[in-house]
Amino acid sequence: MKFRVVTQDREDAISIYNDEVVGRLKEEAGFVHTHFDLSTNYWLMDIILQVLKSIRLILKLEGEKILLTDPKTIKAQLLAYFTANEKAIVVHHLDEDPIYFQLLPGVSISSMLHRFDQIICISEFSRNQVRSRGICNEKIDVAYYGINHEVFSPASTESPLESDYILHVGTEIERKNIPVLLQTFKKLSQDFKDLKLVLVGPPGTNQARERTLKEMEDLGITEKVVLTGRIPQSELSKYYSNAELFLFPSLLEGFGMPLVEAMACGCPVVTSDRNPMKELTGRTQKTVNPKDLDEMVKGCREVLTNTKKREKMIEDGKKRSKTFSWDKCASIIYNKLLE
Repeated sequence: MKFRVVTQDREDAISIYNDEVVGRLKEEAGFVHTHFDLSTNYWLMDIILQVLKSIRLILKLEGEKILLTDPKTIKAQLLAYFTANEKAIVVHHLDEDPIYFQLLPGVSISSMLHRFDQIICISEFSRNQVRSRGICNEKIDVAYYGINHEVFSPASTESPLESDYILHVGTEIERKNIPVLLQTFKKLSQDFKDLKLVLVGPPGTNQARERTLKEMEDLGITEKVVLTGRIPQSELSKYYSNAELFLFPSLLEGFGMPLVEAMACGCPVVTSDRNPMKELTGRTQKTVNPKDLDEMVKGCREVLTNTKKREKMIEDGKKRSKTFSWDKCASIIYNKLLE
């Protein structure tokens, strides 16, 4: 049977997913890859391009089975409603329907997912999100994200900072809970005078960066926070490996790849006591209520000062990270598509 994998430009973890998983699937016989290159900087033009390219793809489809790697796109909507081919889709997380899903009455992520024959989720948490949309469990499988273990391993390179630091990797959008992260660091910095906070990653939106900068100024910690912006994956391991701890108080994730990267690099993690964060760390790291500032501070202080606990977290985290690999992820998807 012939399979067609359909992807489009992304600037987040789904981009890494496409590179790693689709790259492996393309090596298998019968797989064809269609990529939507949306290189404009105008959202309306991107929508028009998606529609036109989707129509073109629908017209040339034959009997192949389709795999889409992101449900929150117009192409997923069009392929769901206007093709009779067998279809599978990867669901990363479901928070709210994009605005263009609300343009037609009766059209939603939920109604679209019902039209797919197979749904592949990236965690048990995302599987439960899909179930909550009324999708029968028989359609759903889980294939966890992986990480590149050759890149993410304890690095012996020199620290990127001269002082000790707490690390966060990710954007600054609302669900990342950046205000609480900054408030936690403010309280910790009163006891750990030389400690800095390093935020790695793009802001996500201009408004998000403005909120972060204002919060830093209001808390009086601007001089203690380093904003690196986006850095190459090849450079990330030295940031993880030399950090005192990795702080990830996110309120919502589909997976949470930085958690696994941090564990693989031997960095102890303090994260939310919500899934999928608890699911990924497997009780090997410190989990706290992401809305309880005092609990966040207490958890971080424990990791910073309790050497025995810290060493156990590091060793257990490295072992736990081996659970997640791109080879395993691609293999599960490949075998499910063959069913």
